[in-house]
Amino acid sequence: MTVRYLRSFVTATLAMVLWFPIASSGVELAGTDFPEYVRVEGASRPFKLSGAGILSRNYVSNFVGALYLPRGEINTDELIAGLHPLRLDLVSRMPNKDAEQIDTYWRDAFDDAVDDAGISRRISDKLSKFVALFDGLDQGDRIEILYHPDSGATISRNGLKLGSTAGIEFNRSLLALFLGAHTPVNSFRDALLADN
Repeated sequence: MTVRYLRSFVTATLAMVLWFPIASSGVELAGTDFPEYVRVEGASRPFKLSGAGILSRNYVSNFVGALYLPRGEINTDELIAGLHPLRLDLVSRMPNKDAEQIDTYWRDAFDDAVDDAGISRRISDKLSKFVALFDGLDQGDRIEILYHPDSGATISRNGLKLGSTAGIEFNRSLLALFLGAHTPVNSFRDALLADN
């Protein structure tokens, strides 16, 4: 009787351990915590942390960021081409910037990331709409970019939705800021894609 009870207890305990996911602490980087999993509206399962890093431009730390992806194997080239959903969390490390300063920042970043003059011309109106979403940016502000190939990117700041950007060409350019070949610091892209 005791052996059967013990066997049942061990079986039930093992089933609980295998059924419930083990909590993970995620990662802490430069004083910013990024959980291992995040819930994404419209997704049936949470997205998993792929990696985190610090984005610097001109030797100045601009953002601490983390990339979240659906679980499963994802082709990096397809991801960069905008063919997979993702969530990118960015926390500003820059000194506070007013609307004009953040407009200049984003436009310079797009100029660096997009090396095709034709694409730059074609996305200029959408870029203007994107930079208009930001009336400034304070140090510590958290930007969330939730991208889906069918609907484009939804941009939020500190949990409040700022707006959306449609159009594959613009959104590929937006993703290129962080994941493309001309990312200001390739180590940032590599850190984001660490577990992919």
